[in-house]
This record gives sequence, structure tokens and C-alpha cells, in this order.
Amino acid sequence: METYFIFEKGSPQRLARIHKDECPSCFFGRGTQKNVKHISCKWHGPYETLAKAEEKARSFPDRTLFYCKICLPELSDAP
Repeated sequence: METYFIFEKGSPQRLARIHKDECPSCFFGRGTQKNVKHISCKWHGPYETLAKAEEKARSFPDRTLFYCKICLPELSDAP
């Protein structure tokens, strides 16, 4: 079953980007940066449906919602 994760980024971009679990940028919520912890970045999930991930992402204050252009290109409208 496919699941979804949200990458939340703080300053300076303040965004929330939704990824599919197998996306090479997401890697099941672990990301691509090994052993690097950024205080302004956080992964959330997994979420069972895209709708649940969208609901959670929209609940973050002052974040712009984007979709990954690699794994969700049909929804992506941002860099």
C-alpha cells in the first residue's frame, strides 16, 4: 500500500511538500541527507492517503503547500 510523507521546511522558504513513500527525495520519510539534522526541517508521516497528508500539511501555520515534482508531477506546480 502506498503512503505519503510531508517534508516541512522552516526558514527561509517555509513550505510543506508532499511525497510518495518510495520517492527518491523522501525515502520513506528519511530524506536524502544522511546524518544531517536541520532544526528547521522535519518529516511527517506516513499518511495512508493523499487527502490525509494534504489535511495535515494545510494545518501547519504559515507554510505553502507544494507537491513533489518527481513523484507527484501531475500535481506539482512549484520548484
